[in-house]
Amino acid sequence: MGTYGTGPASTLAKAVNAEIRAMAARRNMNQTLLAETIGIGQSTVSRIIYCDAAPLNLNLFDRICEELGEDPQDVFNRACISLRLQS
Repeated sequence: MGTYGTGPASTLAKAVNAEIRAMAARRNMNQTLLAETIGIGQSTVSRIIYCDAAPLNLNLFDRICEELGEDPQDVFNRACISLRLQS
């Protein structure tokens, strides 16, 4: 099993995770289906993306975007915009 990061997710990572959750929701994907699609365990998806308990690394972010057919830059930009709107 690989190491995906330690410590809680940063504010930016939480915003990116929220975008990933929205992408999955638009595709009617639950945690289990998202995990199967990107090839990692459901508990890892839960910990990183749904619970914000660990930071999302760029390799996993890139894989998620690729598997869901999203441009990583677009996802990141939407996350940054949502952060600006919150402040």
